[in-house]
Order: sequence, then C-alpha cells, then structure tokens
Amino acid sequence: MRSKFTLLWCSIAMMASVALCETIGLKPGLYDVRTAMQMEGGRRREGNTPARRCITAAELKDPEALFNDRVLDRFKPDPKCATKNLNFSVGKVSYELSCEDRTVRVTATYNDTHFEVIRNVKPANPEAIPFVSILSGGRVGDCK
Repeated sequence: MRSKFTLLWCSIAMMASVALCETIGLKPGLYDVRTAMQMEGGRRREGNTPARRCITAAELKDPEALFNDRVLDRFKPDPKCATKNLNFSVGKVSYELSCEDRTVRVTATYNDTHFEVIRNVKPANPEAIPFVSILSGGRVGDCK
C-alpha cells in the first residue's frame, strides 16, 4: 500500500513540475497590446489605442503575468487568487483563477510574435455583471 501511495505522489509531483517548467512560445520584446471588454448582454467597449508593453523572458514562464488584464501595470500576483487547471498545448494555454471576489477562465492562443487572450470573469457577487476581457498583442521590436 505504501509503495502505491509513494508512486502516486511522485507521479503527481512530476506532472506539476512539468507544467511549471512550460513557457509561452512568444519572443520577448516590445508589443502593441489592444484591449476590449464585453459585458453580458452584448455591450462592447474597445480600447482606443494600443498600449506598448515590454514582455520579458521571465514573464513567459507565468501565464498570468503575461496574460493579465493590467496591460500597463507591472504584474503583481493577487494573494487572494489561486491558479487552477493550467493546461499547455502547442500555441495555446488555458487556466482558471479562483479568487475571493471572482472566478476567471483564461484562454490564450499565440505564435512567436502575436497573442490573443479571452478572460471570462464571473464576479462572486450575484448582483455584479459577468464580463469578458479580450486582449491581443503583436511584437513591434525589442524593448528599450
């Protein structure tokens, strides 16, 4: 019985470490990032101009650091959120954030110089309106 438990524990640890070792296949550099927000019921608000963002090699190791909706702010993990169901495949990553005040389902597709992100946000407050944040980015050069 003990050996089965040990084998199971080691298998789980190996799978977790493989997921943590994955990186997003974008080239580090300067990206133009556009945002849009769609409220439940169809209202959509587009960002006027793209924001420039320097994406570093370190951010490519953490999907939420890269695909968060705070385009111009330096990413700081929310201690009230936990990442769940992290799934990498070729050109795609998906995961969920479980937070005290919201649940966020994130799906991102990418190639080496472009990404598209859909963030489905469901507030914990039943009176709050769920919404979708959409981000897209394209590499425009090296960071300065």
